[in-house]
Amino acid sequence: MKKGSSTIRTYSTLLLSALLAIGVAYPNSSVSAAAAPDLRSADHSAIHLDSSLRQGDWKLNPPAQGASSPVQSLAAAAPDEPQNFVDPSDSSEPVTVIVQLKNDPLKVFEANPAAKARSSLGSYSSILNQEHSAFKSAALSKTGAKFKREFSKVFNGYSVTLPANEVDKLLTLPNVKAVFPNEEMHALPVADGHEVTPNMDESAPLIGAEDMWDSGYDGEGVKVGVIDTGIDYNHPSLKDAYKGGYDFVDNDADPMETLPDPSKPLDSNGNTYDTYHGTHVSGTVAGRGNPEHPDAGTGWVRGVAPGSDLYVYRVLGPYGSGSTENVIAGIEKAVSDGMDVINLSLGSNMNNSYTPDAIAADNAALAGVTVVISNGNEGPDAETVGSPAAAQLVISVGASTPPLQTPIFTSDTIGITYAQLAATSPKLETEGADLELVDAGLGRTDDYANIDVKGKTAFVQRGEISFAEKAQNAAANGAVAVIIYNNVPGEIGGATLNGAEDVVPAYTISLDSGQKLKNEIAKGNNHVTFGYKAEVDLLADLSSRGPALPNYTIKPDITAPGVGIKSSIPAFGGDYTNAYEELQGTSMAAPHVAGSAALMLEKTREEGLQLKPDDVKALLTNNAVLIKDRDNREYGTNEQGAGRVDLKNSSEADAIVKVEETLPAQLQDDTHQISYSGSISFGLQGAGADVTRKLTVENIENTDQSYSIEVAWNHGGGPVLTPEANSVSLSAGQSTADLNVSLNIPEGTADGLYDGQLIFTQAGNGHVLHVPFSVYVGETYNLADISNVELDPIYLSSTKEGKGSTLYYALNKKLVDYEFDVYRFDDEGNGEYVGYIYDGDFQNKLDPFYYSYEWDGKVDISTTPGKKRVYLDPEGVYGIVPVTVEEGDNTAEVVTDSLSQFLVDNTAPDASVPDELVVNPDKPNVGVLQGTINGDLLLDYFYDGTNLQDLIHVKAVNSVKGKGSEYQGTMDEYGNYTVEVPLENGTNNIDLYISDDAGNGTTQPTKSYNYKYKPEETPSTDVELSAKQSKIKTGKPFNVSVEFKGKQAVQFMTVEVTYDAKLKLNKITPSSKQVKIQNDGTATDAESSLAKSGKKRAVFGIEFNKPIKSGTLVDFSFTASDAGTYDFEISSVTMLDSDQQPVLSGKLNGTSIEITGGKKPGNGSSSDEAQNLEDSLTTDEDQSPDSSQSTGGTQSPDQNPATDENQPASPESDPSQQPDNSQQPVQPDDEAQQGSSPAVDEPSTGEASQTQDASSNAAASADTNTDAQGK
Repeated sequence: MKKGSSTIRTYSTLLLSALLAIGVAYPNSSVSAAAAPDLRSADHSAIHLDSSLRQGDWKLNPPAQGASSPVQSLAAAAPDEPQNFVDPSDSSEPVTVIVQLKNDPLKVFEANPAAKARSSLGSYSSILNQEHSAFKSAALSKTGAKFKREFSKVFNGYSVTLPANEVDKLLTLPNVKAVFPNEEMHALPVADGHEVTPNMDESAPLIGAEDMWDSGYDGEGVKVGVIDTGIDYNHPSLKDAYKGGYDFVDNDADPMETLPDPSKPLDSNGNTYDTYHGTHVSGTVAGRGNPEHPDAGTGWVRGVAPGSDLYVYRVLGPYGSGSTENVIAGIEKAVSDGMDVINLSLGSNMNNSYTPDAIAADNAALAGVTVVISNGNEGPDAETVGSPAAAQLVISVGASTPPLQTPIFTSDTIGITYAQLAATSPKLETEGADLELVDAGLGRTDDYANIDVKGKTAFVQRGEISFAEKAQNAAANGAVAVIIYNNVPGEIGGATLNGAEDVVPAYTISLDSGQKLKNEIAKGNNHVTFGYKAEVDLLADLSSRGPALPNYTIKPDITAPGVGIKSSIPAFGGDYTNAYEELQGTSMAAPHVAGSAALMLEKTREEGLQLKPDDVKALLTNNAVLIKDRDNREYGTNEQGAGRVDLKNSSEADAIVKVEETLPAQLQDDTHQISYSGSISFGLQGAGADVTRKLTVENIENTDQSYSIEVAWNHGGGPVLTPEANSVSLSAGQSTADLNVSLNIPEGTADGLYDGQLIFTQAGNGHVLHVPFSVYVGETYNLADISNVELDPIYLSSTKEGKGSTLYYALNKKLVDYEFDVYRFDDEGNGEYVGYIYDGDFQNKLDPFYYSYEWDGKVDISTTPGKKRVYLDPEGVYGIVPVTVEEGDNTAEVVTDSLSQFLVDNTAPDASVPDELVVNPDKPNVGVLQGTINGDLLLDYFYDGTNLQDLIHVKAVNSVKGKGSEYQGTMDEYGNYTVEVPLENGTNNIDLYISDDAGNGTTQPTKSYNYKYKPEETPSTDVELSAKQSKIKTGKPFNVSVEFKGKQAVQFMTVEVTYDAKLKLNKITPSSKQVKIQNDGTATDAESSLAKSGKKRAVFGIEFNKPIKSGTLVDFSFTASDAGTYDFEISSVTMLDSDQQPVLSGKLNGTSIEITGGKKPGNGSSSDEAQNLEDSLTTDEDQSPDSSQSTGGTQSPDQNPATDENQPASPESDPSQQPDNSQQPVQPDDEAQQGSSPAVDEPSTGEASQTQDASSNAAASADTNTDAQGK
């Protein structure tokens, strides 16, 4: 995923951090240079480049006709620049993107007690609606956007379709936080190739589900939502469990799987047009069949939680594919429908915890829903977990094996070779059969030309042709079977013959096993015996591994059976006799955990507990069974997480152990908000680091408990993890006990992964709880004499203007001396030696450590260092290579493996420049210089579509009367630059500099301008506070009015007034004049406290149906209890004209009110006092024809149906259910396009009713002022 920042610097910065972490510190020493062999005698002839430095894709394409100019777009730029993660494009073809707006979604607000204390739910709904309306209105008027889906509950934003070359325009629109690609999502099954015994329904009993059923728990009363390809709800195992759902592919309430279409071919991955995945997953969760009596009417498959209520949300369509927008919509709908558990057996190839779907999943967990996601099928390599499983608050699930009969080939010389049967392949029938192996190369037709395989087994390597062709060629030549070994490390996951005919049984084995067998065949040991071995609890090779990036978080969280899982599939013809199939993958593992969560929720609710999602996660992970490989090695934490789920252990636990985390800023603006996980991810740390984490032990059974604590390392030998105590105890009635654990990474710790388990053993019954932990120390490197040679930046200008570069390198051994040789490479990658870099300070840097050197871009060409140093010329690709001398070695070694490329760019950017300075017509005191960047060598090599302003710099320096000021320019994606230069009275001497990041163009201006300027009066609008009374008694309400006056008409205005927190805000009332011309439903207001300042803030915003230049905007009604002088200030004003352009604010004048002694409100009881209070709150525009209600001058959220937390944050129907353009058609006369913005929490009547009880009116208004519409 590309980000706005440059990746060129970032890589070297991260490398520096990592190497500082792994550097081994030795006492510094020095060796006489005279003792060293001649470094200049090294052989320089064998240098060649195997890869290209060029990464850039700089294309000069003019903006499309009608695109806004840089001056126009600059005016709309927000002070906090939003991020664009969508690949740049010059195409006008439509593309769908996900737009994230700035405020937290509704469910995140609800989950944050601090936020709820500041604002009511109804008020926050209004804030979200105003944010949505402002963005939508601007997008419709300024882009070719068509709105698809609106999100507000677990993700705040929209999915929008617009021309690809207009995506960047979204960044200039109001309230945009980020723009993400609408990633393709896939169901994640792999056709099963394992041979499984007839009792394939053992996966649920293996994890302890049968024990739960026998105890009376089957998930009854628990709602489970499956977000997937849909469901065949007519399946006999599912029809009673299915309760409802929604289809986001066809946008209706019928989530049936995609039906077969004979005209549709298989896709490139061999997937059928019709789907079955969601039905299979649903059966694993909630199937109500009986394997012992499959003909009894409920079918065969019995899920983990057969009593749960099943809801299915179809977000993946034909071929099992879909997109981010539908996944988010499905999550939102599931949360709105009150799901207790959500299962997502889907994902993408993006390993990132903060993709929009991952954010939505985490926010669903914050909303109180346990979210279970398959970890991915891209194993066995590290860092292969895909989003949304990379989300931090969800339960990500890896795949392990249930009881299986694994095919094996046994040899007298190498023992057992484990195999897998390819999917749709026939199998060998005779256990104990002797097989003679013949090496048939790659199994192509020609490979059989000179060998005889009749009655024998072909032994072939993977590659060049399909598995099916290999099996067919073996059959055509008379073989009885074919064994296919991998061509890359590891096993072959998901091999299939795709139903091919005329094949022999095809078995696959790993590369390592294949190489061993190949060697034995060459020796004449070519006989093996076929058989089976019973196995269980092995980690599936295909199961994606962690960690999740960017925080190196432990993933998966847990594992579950995901191999050879037999479950329901559709029978579109209506015959369900054989509507079951074995599949494998983490898609099959996740529903085991979703069902487990449902069972534990039912049990704990019956016991009076209300577990939150993090409690459920900890209860399952604390009690999982740690699993081992065939060599009895315990899998690492980023392979198996906490282990294989075990419901019996979980149901017997008296406590849970959780790890305190700070909620990521990507999920919530309140960075002090706490979340909990079931594992300790220390992330990436450096040697010498000390890190402390807090654990909480929760007493869920309310009994006396004591636990001993032990640290068990899987891969130790470096860091030290120390609990602050060796035990922890809780007494009955004590809900929690806290425990800190400290990680120390000694200096000199080798780089790598260190992980293990923190073990809590309960006194008395021996019950064990465990918490996985991991830490990454640096990275693993090739330990040459000198490694990790990097230049930061990776380019430089070898001229007087050049900034040079910093050379970073790691010494891995103690050296006598070293230098760095420099080569220039031609287009074929051939290197020519041009000189060397040497510094006397190298003699102080001879011990193993990580060092840096500031290089000016010159090289030595004399045999005597420093005698003759020259710049590098011509431009182009160069390389730097260490030359070293070790202790006891008399020869210098050129360390070619540590070659590092860099670019020499000695020329300033090619750019067009304006002939003269022009004045911005909208800002007469600002001069504008505009032109276009035509090219630069840095762009040719390093431009990635997002980093133009990192590589090219445009600025102007304005000198007036000897005083200079510098102003940075901006650029759009096409290289069009703009520099705005504030003009001062007199002659402005302006120098324009267009430079590149290598330093070319920094010392001499590209062009100079002289401009004489005389200021003109600038029209502005003054805003001031006024009060009719400057002095008033305590307890008497008084009004502070906001008035504005200017020469430019205003259409939209928001004002923020700051006042003493001791004052009570009774009411916010638009003036009578403004009420008559405001757009219906646009008035919004809010009150909030300013932390530690003793102040409060009241905000009022309104949109007029016609522009006006002056008037009284609003009245704020206050009451003071204490005497004193109170100041009122305007802390912020936003004004826009009818074109949504800013209106310049002039004077912002506050006011003061003196409060004199008197009775406080409520202390008096006379009718006169009550009448005075009511009179002060009532104006002509406040009167209502209906005074029968007692709601006060504003309507309480409790009385407004639209503020109910179960209602969508929009007056429209649930925005996740239908595309937004079906709710509000995007037409030229669209309401939003005309500028109106319907409020979320619109009162149920046209006007708020006036109360008859003045004192209750004041109280109610203060409590619910944020929902006032002021009518």
